[in-house]
Amino acid sequence: MTGKNAIVVMLKSPEAGAVKTRLTPPIPFEDAAGLYRCFIEDTFMRIAGIGATDVYAAFTPANAEADIKGLIPPDVRLMRQDGDDLGARLSNVFERLFDSGHPRVVVIGSDSPDIPAAYVEDAFAELCGAGQRIVIGPARDGGYYLVGMNGFTPAPFTGVPWSTASVLEATLDLARSHSIAVTLLRRWHDIDEPDDLMQLIDNPNAPASARYMRDRGLIRLLKRS
Repeated sequence: MTGKNAIVVMLKSPEAGAVKTRLTPPIPFEDAAGLYRCFIEDTFMRIAGIGATDVYAAFTPANAEADIKGLIPPDVRLMRQDGDDLGARLSNVFERLFDSGHPRVVVIGSDSPDIPAAYVEDAFAELCGAGQRIVIGPARDGGYYLVGMNGFTPAPFTGVPWSTASVLEATLDLARSHSIAVTLLRRWHDIDEPDDLMQLIDNPNAPASARYMRDRGLIRLLKRS
């Protein structure tokens, strides 16, 4: 059992043609996968300074453990994503970590490599209140880049139209219909579309991603598209 808070990064094995496919074209599949590896590196760098937390990498597919282990810091704990859709996978992650004794759990994606650590710290602060609470970091595309809880309930993840612009709205409706207090953090971005990559050019908060784009000539590809 543990009394520490938990941070979870949801990620996929960075296989060409299986990750960041909305960047292709103009980005080649191989470079989209290489860039996603950098997203993973930058994301863990951003949260490394958050104290008194256990950090997890929740990965998929199930046979990717060895590959993922080589991409993450050695003190990060591995856990497999289980479930037929994102809602089930998120629900299972929260349930397992609360069962392990974590008092508060915050989950982030691996599509925001320059996420401010302060946003994650704010999420934990908001979860310290009494009663069932959920905190959400809204993304600019209608989804969210962060979700956290101070106790397990599957309610906010059941029946959500994933991969649509209505994800955040549906999640808020579900939480409120179950009398769960909701706090919204500041809005941030996911990197999903080619235009989104412009935010990473020379970005000091995502150094691995910025360096990869520069070294691979991806900026020229973006400007020609």
